[in-house]
Amino acid sequence: MSKEEKNMKRVISMVLAMVLVLSLAACGSAKGSSPAASDNGNAADTAEKEEKSGTPEAAASEDNKKQQSASGDFDPTMIEAANSNTQAWLDTMAFDDEYIYFTAHYDSYRCRYDGSDVQKLELNLEAPVGADGAVWGYWYKAGFDDAGLFKLDPKTGEMTMAADMTGQGQLVVSILVSGNWLCYSTEGGSMINVRDLTTGEEKTIKINYKESGIRDVPVCIYGNTLYVMDDGILYSYELGSDATGMTSLNDSLGYVGKDGTVIWTEDGLYFVDNNSGYQYYHAKFADLQDDGKWDCKTEENKVGTDMNADDALTGISMVINDNANSKYVLGNDLLVIGWNTIDYYEDFDFTKSKTLINGDFSVGAFEASHGIHEGSVYYFAENTSEILKIAEGGTVEHIPVAIPES
Repeated sequence: MSKEEKNMKRVISMVLAMVLVLSLAACGSAKGSSPAASDNGNAADTAEKEEKSGTPEAAASEDNKKQQSASGDFDPTMIEAANSNTQAWLDTMAFDDEYIYFTAHYDSYRCRYDGSDVQKLELNLEAPVGADGAVWGYWYKAGFDDAGLFKLDPKTGEMTMAADMTGQGQLVVSILVSGNWLCYSTEGGSMINVRDLTTGEEKTIKINYKESGIRDVPVCIYGNTLYVMDDGILYSYELGSDATGMTSLNDSLGYVGKDGTVIWTEDGLYFVDNNSGYQYYHAKFADLQDDGKWDCKTEENKVGTDMNADDALTGISMVINDNANSKYVLGNDLLVIGWNTIDYYEDFDFTKSKTLINGDFSVGAFEASHGIHEGSVYYFAENTSEILKIAEGGTVEHIPVAIPES
């Protein structure tokens, strides 16, 4: 082969290589884009992405992703149930698309959201909760000769036993259901159990001999993770795992106040720090560290005012810290149900309050039937036979309920 032929071959090879590179580049730029997209459009999109990457909106989006990965997907009904369980003890209100389930004169009823179509249930369900298109609750006879966890079909009214607890002598005070898993705590929150609804297998994942006077411990399900706040320590358990017990997530945090002050949220929980003053904090799952530290007592996590400040309402720290009083978050505000009053604190401002209801409820808050659903708190007042619906801002709607005669 002559020198000229070799040069010509080299030139042809270089041209073919350049064509191949250009072809690959064109394929890469076109991948994932519309055939009609122009180079100017792609450039504009790139510029817009680069501009947005440093905005507060982008940072918030990344923060949300971090929180979701830390806590898992949340079910709003489970957060509602978790807050109602802790606050109302056995006479929790439950909710579905059509009915409110409540206790009146020691019997279980349901009614429409306008108070009509009042029906007495076949069994008196304790600690009821609406989940997965059904209502779950605990029923027992005196002496626990018969007892069990039951599932109510809202359409037919039929009740089926999900777990036989005859003779166990334990009150079930919190029930949570997520997919195939039934989680419940017994009297005082002394025992946490997880049951596989398909196989019927059940195991106890936490036992704690709590002091008397504690109705329950705060428990909630996020995605596939069960969380328990007990004596200031947050524990977790992955549903379906082989773990025999719960994992402590914040050994270094220390005591964070009474269990009755804990309020679950979509991204974490509220609690009261009463080590140095009485201050609400919003602890977020995103702040949990791999080494077990939970740096949530920061200035930016403070919610509202210090209850021990000079301008705070007299005795407010005792009101908030009392487990007999029920606490719910409505928007950015706090609702507190006491023995005979329902008070509202805008922005958790404890220098002033708005009394929404002042009257004789006949029973204390933890003995009454109440709960939270879709941003409103519902409370059954036996003395007036009505359901109070309290919405964000402190507006109160009175819903008459005619209880059928026995």
